[in-house]
Amino acid sequence: KRLKKELKQARQSIEVMMFFINYRGRPRYPANELVNLLVDAHERGVEVKVLLESSTAVNITEANQRAAKFLKKKGIDVRLYPVYPIMHVKMVIIDGDISIIGSHNWTLGSTRSNVESSVLIKSERVAGRCVRYFQKNYYQAHPAS
Repeated sequence: KRLKKELKQARQSIEVMMFFINYRGRPRYPANELVNLLVDAHERGVEVKVLLESSTAVNITEANQRAAKFLKKKGIDVRLYPVYPIMHVKMVIIDGDISIIGSHNWTLGSTRSNVESSVLIKSERVAGRCVRYFQKNYYQAHPAS
């Protein structure tokens, strides 16, 4: 709930580094709600960048490719991390001030049934370090096709 609130309030930038976004195309599916909030932010003029894992696990690769295809169609810059080493990060940085880091993938299980933990840190210093980490990995990744 807090992530949704922060995505709705983003004004300048959103960077998402996510191992697994299980995008399904159903409006009320939890991952779809978050993906659609990225699109809404992009349409309000927020710069949105997404980095997804390009895993050897077929179900993750297919889901992430569905999410990437949808986001690219909406004009959002998406990259796929090379297969090795695995990029297992779950992090969202908003407006260079808010960092949300934890164990939550954007999946039904992560949002409704798994035992998960994520924290929101409001700090320009922490967000700056997270953005540098994001950028280092983002620019090593391949643009989604």
